[in-house]
Amino acid sequence: MLKKLTQIFEKHFMPISLPHVRMCEEDMSRYHVNYVWINRQAGPLEDVACSVPLRYLDIAYENARKYPKAQFTIWMDRALLDPRTAFFLASHAYFDAPDNLNFADLRDISVYAQSEVYDVEKPKDIWARVDLARLLVLSHQLNDADNKADFQLYTDFDVPDVKLDCQRMYRILNHHGLFVGMTLKYDILENGYLSFNKTAGKEFLEKDLLPRTMNAAKAGLDGYKPLVKTLHSWMLSQGFWYFRGRVSAPRQEMMGYVVPENPIYKDHKLN
Repeated sequence: MLKKLTQIFEKHFMPISLPHVRMCEEDMSRYHVNYVWINRQAGPLEDVACSVPLRYLDIAYENARKYPKAQFTIWMDRALLDPRTAFFLASHAYFDAPDNLNFADLRDISVYAQSEVYDVEKPKDIWARVDLARLLVLSHQLNDADNKADFQLYTDFDVPDVKLDCQRMYRILNHHGLFVGMTLKYDILENGYLSFNKTAGKEFLEKDLLPRTMNAAKAGLDGYKPLVKTLHSWMLSQGFWYFRGRVSAPRQEMMGYVVPENPIYKDHKLN
């Protein structure tokens, strides 16, 4: 009886032994990192010159500089940006953005532009919009024939280090095709750090996770529950019950964390 219980525990709860895949610096080029920013509403904000927090972009720039072999893209809904904000974003990027980072318009993704979720006049809840948008971006990138990256990764701006040099994540993506982040404290599953490959990961995203998240967003709901339910179903189909150490690792701050203000931006009323 004890032996049987031990076997069950090892099968369903112990981290699996992943195939050994050695990672080198050049393998960083297999990643494409994506950020998403959507303003709550169209137009300028009172008392500040730029409606997009520049301190968030600084984090993205820092990660891009740390991993120069990888490509980085910051996606924004330009229909919600006022001209003054667009000017400050362009100026900030001109002086600070590294060469391996570019900006893109979410409305260039047809599914995004045509969805009722992103109606400028009657937008859904902001969390419904951003949770769906990150998946639409990943799907778009995975289907882009010109994008040569093997792994598309979405990350929130409050992730201090995207850890593209993580050997275990690299092995998990090669083995399972998907990787999900947890909080740096307490190991709570989060949807602020997601990565998929072009085969099994893409199938998980487009057949299971994206449809559930789309339905939730149309109802004005965020994408956390769809992620948890879809991941749970996937785990059972793989023959295990526990995700920690299998397809997940700590990456981001706890919910409610606020990136510290930059006094320069604040004092000059940029943000």
